[in-house]
Amino acid sequence: MKHNYPAFRFHQDGSSVVILSPEEDSMLDSGWSDKVPEGFDPVKAPTYRNVAFVPKAVDVEQIAEEVAKRKPGRPKKVA
Repeated sequence: MKHNYPAFRFHQDGSSVVILSPEEDSMLDSGWSDKVPEGFDPVKAPTYRNVAFVPKAVDVEQIAEEVAKRKPGRPKKVA
């Protein structure tokens, strides 16, 4: 399927992004779609103008593992 750019992409959480190229389109994860949600108002919608600004998924489990590896006690002072 051929897309015209710029184009909107919509996420399941209600956010949207303006895509400028096929390369940017390929950077989005599977939660994004070109299907316009019902009641979408581009004037009121939170829209990112660049894929680089779209929040990346956070690996909560990896963060928890890193925190668990830390030794208890006071943090070291940084000079």
